[in-house]
Amino acid sequence: MNWLWLMSFVIAGWGTAGCATVKGPHIQVIDAEIVEMTDEAASLSFLLELQNNNDQPLPLREFKYNLIANGKSVFQSRRSAEATIPQNSSYALLLPAVLTYEKFGGVPNGVITCVLSGELTYVDPGTLSEVLLDMEIRVPSVNFSGSQDVDFTPKPTNP
Repeated sequence: MNWLWLMSFVIAGWGTAGCATVKGPHIQVIDAEIVEMTDEAASLSFLLELQNNNDQPLPLREFKYNLIANGKSVFQSRRSAEATIPQNSSYALLLPAVLTYEKFGGVPNGVITCVLSGELTYVDPGTLSEVLLDMEIRVPSVNFSGSQDVDFTPKPTNP
Protein backbone atom coordinates (compact mmCIF):
# COMPACT_ATOMS: atom_id res chain seq x y z
CA MET A 1 0.00 0.00 0.00
CA ASN A 2 2.91 2.37 0.68
CA TRP A 3 4.11 2.19 -2.93
CA LEU A 4 0.62 3.21 -4.13
CA TRP A 5 0.71 6.29 -1.91
CA LEU A 6 4.21 7.11 -3.12
CA MET A 7 3.26 6.75 -6.78
CA SER A 8 0.21 9.00 -6.38
CA PHE A 9 2.44 11.54 -4.64
CA VAL A 10 4.95 11.38 -7.51
CA ILE A 11 2.26 11.65 -10.19
CA ALA A 12 0.74 14.64 -8.40
CA GLY A 13 4.22 16.17 -8.29
CA TRP A 14 4.70 15.71 -12.03
CA GLY A 15 1.38 17.36 -12.64
CA THR A 16 2.33 20.39 -10.59
CA ALA A 17 6.04 20.52 -11.48
CA GLY A 18 5.36 22.53 -14.62
CA CYS A 19 3.26 25.01 -12.67
CA ALA A 20 6.08 26.09 -10.36
CA THR A 21 6.62 29.81 -10.21
CA VAL A 22 10.26 29.51 -9.13
CA LYS A 23 12.71 30.43 -11.87
CA GLY A 24 16.33 29.38 -12.02
CA PRO A 25 19.01 32.00 -11.51
CA HIS A 26 20.36 34.10 -14.35
CA ILE A 27 24.12 33.51 -14.55
CA GLN A 28 26.78 35.79 -16.08
CA VAL A 29 30.51 35.18 -16.32
CA ILE A 30 31.83 38.58 -15.22
CA ASP A 31 35.61 38.16 -15.06
CA ALA A 32 38.51 35.71 -15.18
CA GLU A 33 41.98 36.01 -13.77
CA ILE A 34 45.14 34.00 -13.41
CA VAL A 35 45.63 32.95 -9.79
CA GLU A 36 48.90 31.07 -10.20
CA MET A 37 51.16 29.71 -12.92
CA THR A 38 53.50 26.73 -12.60
CA ASP A 39 55.67 24.84 -15.07
CA GLU A 40 52.72 22.57 -15.99
CA ALA A 41 49.54 24.60 -15.61
CA ALA A 42 47.79 27.85 -14.84
CA SER A 43 45.17 28.13 -12.12
CA LEU A 44 42.30 30.43 -13.11
CA SER A 45 39.40 31.91 -11.19
CA PHE A 46 36.12 32.86 -12.86
CA LEU A 47 33.81 35.38 -11.24
CA LEU A 48 30.13 34.61 -11.78
CA GLU A 49 27.15 36.76 -10.91
CA LEU A 50 23.97 34.84 -10.16
CA GLN A 51 20.69 36.74 -10.09
CA ASN A 52 17.67 35.37 -8.18
CA ASN A 53 14.49 37.12 -9.35
CA ASN A 54 12.23 35.05 -7.08
CA ASP A 55 10.44 36.22 -3.96
CA GLN A 56 12.15 33.51 -1.93
CA PRO A 57 15.74 32.36 -1.40
CA LEU A 58 17.09 29.92 -3.98
CA PRO A 59 19.37 27.11 -2.71
CA LEU A 60 22.03 26.10 -5.22
CA ARG A 61 23.14 22.49 -5.56
CA GLU A 62 25.93 21.70 -8.05
CA PHE A 63 27.93 23.17 -10.91
CA LYS A 64 29.09 20.98 -13.80
CA TYR A 65 31.31 23.04 -16.07
CA ASN A 66 34.09 23.03 -18.60
CA LEU A 67 36.72 25.42 -19.86
CA ILE A 68 37.60 25.92 -23.50
CA ALA A 69 40.72 28.00 -24.20
CA ASN A 70 41.24 29.22 -27.77
CA GLY A 71 38.89 26.50 -28.99
CA LYS A 72 40.53 23.62 -27.06
CA SER A 73 38.77 21.80 -24.23
CA VAL A 74 41.24 21.99 -21.35
CA PHE A 75 39.25 21.40 -18.14
CA GLN A 76 36.05 19.81 -16.82
CA SER A 77 34.78 19.77 -13.25
CA ARG A 78 31.90 19.29 -10.85
CA ARG A 79 31.63 21.43 -7.75
CA SER A 80 29.12 21.74 -4.98
CA ALA A 81 27.64 25.23 -5.09
CA GLU A 82 27.36 25.49 -1.29
CA ALA A 83 25.31 28.69 -1.47
CA THR A 84 21.82 30.10 -1.34
CA ILE A 85 20.96 33.25 -3.27
CA PRO A 86 18.79 35.59 -1.19
CA GLN A 87 15.41 36.55 -2.62
CA ASN A 88 15.38 39.23 -5.32
CA SER A 89 19.11 39.76 -5.22
CA SER A 90 22.40 38.78 -6.80
CA TYR A 91 25.24 36.69 -5.52
CA ALA A 92 28.90 36.65 -6.58
CA LEU A 93 30.67 33.30 -6.75
CA LEU A 94 34.15 32.18 -7.84
CA LEU A 95 34.66 28.99 -9.86
CA PRO A 96 38.20 27.61 -10.18
CA ALA A 97 39.61 26.07 -13.34
CA VAL A 98 42.97 24.71 -14.40
CA LEU A 99 44.51 25.21 -17.81
CA THR A 100 47.11 22.46 -18.27
CA TYR A 101 49.72 23.30 -20.86
CA GLU A 102 49.65 19.71 -22.14
CA LYS A 103 45.94 19.95 -23.02
CA PHE A 104 46.37 23.48 -24.36
CA GLY A 105 49.30 22.48 -26.56
CA GLY A 106 52.01 24.51 -24.89
CA VAL A 107 52.48 27.44 -22.55
CA PRO A 108 49.95 30.15 -23.40
CA ASN A 109 51.29 33.55 -24.38
CA GLY A 110 49.35 36.71 -25.05
CA VAL A 111 45.60 37.10 -24.77
CA ILE A 112 43.68 33.81 -24.71
CA THR A 113 39.90 33.61 -25.10
CA CYS A 114 38.51 31.41 -22.33
CA VAL A 115 34.92 30.14 -22.52
CA LEU A 116 33.41 28.80 -19.31
CA SER A 117 30.15 26.92 -19.82
CA GLY A 118 28.09 24.45 -17.89
CA GLU A 119 25.01 23.67 -15.89
CA LEU A 120 23.88 24.62 -12.38
CA THR A 121 21.34 22.51 -10.51
CA TYR A 122 19.30 24.17 -7.80
CA VAL A 123 16.50 23.34 -5.37
CA ASP A 124 12.98 24.60 -5.91
CA PRO A 125 11.88 25.71 -2.44
CA GLY A 126 9.09 23.53 -1.02
CA THR A 127 8.70 20.05 0.40
CA LEU A 128 7.32 18.43 -2.77
CA SER A 129 10.14 19.81 -4.92
CA GLU A 130 12.74 18.62 -2.42
CA VAL A 131 11.26 15.09 -2.39
CA LEU A 132 11.28 14.98 -6.21
CA LEU A 133 14.87 16.23 -6.19
CA ASP A 134 15.95 13.62 -3.61
CA MET A 135 14.33 10.90 -5.73
CA GLU A 136 16.07 12.40 -8.80
CA ILE A 137 12.71 12.62 -10.58
CA ARG A 138 12.92 16.36 -11.16
CA VAL A 139 16.29 18.11 -10.91
CA PRO A 140 15.86 21.74 -11.98
CA SER A 141 18.84 23.29 -13.73
CA VAL A 142 19.99 26.23 -15.83
CA ASN A 143 22.77 26.40 -18.39
CA PHE A 144 25.35 29.15 -18.54
CA SER A 145 28.17 30.23 -20.80
CA GLY A 146 30.46 33.21 -20.91
CA SER A 147 33.68 34.27 -22.55
CA GLN A 148 36.56 36.23 -21.05
CA ASP A 149 39.91 37.22 -22.50
CA VAL A 150 42.80 36.33 -20.18
CA ASP A 151 46.22 37.92 -20.69
CA PHE A 152 49.01 35.36 -20.39
CA THR A 153 51.71 37.80 -21.51
CA PRO A 154 54.72 37.25 -19.24
CA LYS A 155 55.18 40.06 -16.75
CA PRO A 156 58.65 41.61 -16.50
CA THR A 157 60.50 40.53 -13.36
CA ASN A 158 62.06 43.10 -11.06
CA PRO A 159 65.82 42.64 -10.45
